Amino acid sequence: MTINLIKMKALARILSLIVVASAATLLMNCDSGGGGETPAEELELNKLNGTWTMTTADLDGTDRSDDFDNLVLTISGTFSNSTNPTYNFSFTGSRPNPSPWPANGTWRFESVPNKIIRRLTDDQLIDYQVSDTQLTMEFNYQGAGFAGGRVGEVAGDWTFVFTK
Repeated sequence: MTINLIKMKALARILSLIVVASAATLLMNCDSGGGGETPAEELELNKLNGTWTMTTADLDGTDRSDDFDNLVLTISGTFSNSTNPTYNFSFTGSRPNPSPWPANGTWRFESVPNKIIRRLTDDQLIDYQVSDTQLTMEFNYQGAGFAGGRVGEVAGDWTFVFTK
């Protein structure tokens, strides 16, 4: 009889440990709804949103900053978890004719964290680097340009640097 009592106590302890371990596992996997990590795309959009003033423009190693006098880029949008959400951009100031930039349009993230966006106006891929105060955009443009003109004036490797 004492052996059966010992076995019953051991079984009761094992079952108690299993219940406690299961409850702990369940609580650790519960989502409180308010926590969790912010998606990388949302973090990037938060950095990009705002008004950016162009400091330099370079085409194939040649400074073209004077062609973009007082150029200001505004990026806007609200993060969405939908598939391929789009965001907006617009420019004020001078752009050359032709320009590798349309006056405004939409874009989406192509790759995060690799930092590539796709300008939807012409399907142009743009590599970017962004900090709190500086945005650098690089792309190889092979189109005819926006607002018409000769291809030779806009085709090539562009680098734009903006500050906030």
